[in-house]
Amino acid sequence: MSRLSFKLLFFIWMWPVLGFAQANDVSVRLTVDKDTVHIGDVVHIESRVEYGKSVALSGDGLRGLPKNEYLEFVTDPILSRDDTLDEQTKEEKEILKEEVDALVFLDSGWIELPAVVYQVAKHDTTYNYASKPVKFFVAPVIKAGEPPQNLRTIIQEPKTWRDYWQLFAALILLGLAFALFWFLRKRKDAPRELVQEEEPAIPPKEEALTALQELYDTQLWQQQPKETQVQLSQILRRYIEREFKVPALEETTREIERDLRRLSPSQRALLMRLLNDADLVKFAKMTMPEERQRQSLLEAISWVKSNTNG
Repeated sequence: MSRLSFKLLFFIWMWPVLGFAQANDVSVRLTVDKDTVHIGDVVHIESRVEYGKSVALSGDGLRGLPKNEYLEFVTDPILSRDDTLDEQTKEEKEILKEEVDALVFLDSGWIELPAVVYQVAKHDTTYNYASKPVKFFVAPVIKAGEPPQNLRTIIQEPKTWRDYWQLFAALILLGLAFALFWFLRKRKDAPRELVQEEEPAIPPKEEALTALQELYDTQLWQQQPKETQVQLSQILRRYIEREFKVPALEETTREIERDLRRLSPSQRALLMRLLNDADLVKFAKMTMPEERQRQSLLEAISWVKSNTNG
């Protein structure tokens, strides 16, 4: 076989590997703030994903970590994007971060956090990207080399029925708590009906457009960007509640997305981006540039104008 033929066959054999390497423009990293903790310590966990602009990222992230016998979340995962990148870097990639505080309550020993997995869609193909597992050591409360002192034998007195009244009371309270939980669960699962308030004379679309235009004219985003996003979210939620008869003012953004499946995919995608950006500014303290604040108001006005409750 000639050298040219060998090189050609080698290139054809390696082409799928080279194609995967081109798609592999995503990196996932999982870190903890300390290598060694004691029983009951709180560990700060951070997931950092770097990915290119040409791919679509999805996945549960830290929410996908199993809550088991050694790990329990103290706070809910906080999602944020790295806005400190220079403009050239922003054009090429995005950095997504998730942070959460977790309580370790296992006995002493080595603990391994499993990999965090994200899905990436590129060229009609979905790839899974996972971080490396992270290990850290849970040390006992008693320091090594200091054995506990000997304890005297405790003499147990014979128990009578009077010693168990607390157990009987606890069982009664537990039964009442279970009954209350069952009642609240049944009430939550029951179909919710929106309380019909007396509708004002102004139609929902006209009311929303007037409020959005007034908010845009005040240019509030220049002094109070967070308040701008709070009012924008409130106006959109009130419009959705009046126009589509769903309790949007009380629901989460994900619940609103579920209730508005009647909308077209493009309409629903734009609305979810506006509400998610507002949530990140309100709850995750994300910084939004002035131009992006102005653009979000214009997009909200355009969305309300083009939307119809068919």
